[in-house]
Amino acid sequence: MPCYVPGRGWWGGDGCWYQLATGDDLATAIAVGGTPTPPAQWYVGSCGNPAENYWPITIFKLFANGPAVELLAHEAVKALRMPSPLIRINPTPPAAQLVRVPTWMWVDSSTWGTRTATASAGGVSVTATARATSVTWVTGDGTTVTCRGPGQAWTPNNDPAKSSSCSHSYSAAGSYTLTATVTWEISWAGGGQTGTVPALTTTASIAVPVQEAGALNTNGV
Repeated sequence: MPCYVPGRGWWGGDGCWYQLATGDDLATAIAVGGTPTPPAQWYVGSCGNPAENYWPITIFKLFANGPAVELLAHEAVKALRMPSPLIRINPTPPAAQLVRVPTWMWVDSSTWGTRTATASAGGVSVTATARATSVTWVTGDGTTVTCRGPGQAWTPNNDPAKSSSCSHSYSAAGSYTLTATVTWEISWAGGGQTGTVPALTTTASIAVPVQEAGALNTNGV
């Protein structure tokens, strides 16, 4: 289905193509549906099959952003490609975590940040932006931890016995599945308009072995 048909306007997703109502069309729309509240405007729709140049129905519809911008915003959001989170913990599996010792959890920077995509047609362009904002960790032992930001990466300078801004301590040995779900806030801009759509998520999981810490040898043997 074409996004734009010259002389008919933009595809509205309902079998019709819309262009801004003016003159007699605008007067008719206001007479039938009333004066719109800004930023909404009346558009006149031609409904039919453009391949056959068949337009049996004309309707009027209110759009807040215009069909061109709304359509391109939808297409730009569909084109976004957010990566699945690359999970990092310390120590790195297959090395085991230790019971009652904080497991630091973070998302690798390569799978964090922002991603963009742009859709263009008929001289109008809309860019959608996805911004990672938080991670929800399901630790596999009945605990859920939500952290703003990607979490703090462990370095050799950190004390492994201390908690990070995003960590979890397992209370029993075993094999667990750790799942990270990143929430991406979605916004768009173009055609003189801006907007947001519901957040999207990406998810990944890893296996996490956990074992009891060995007894310390204090006899020098």
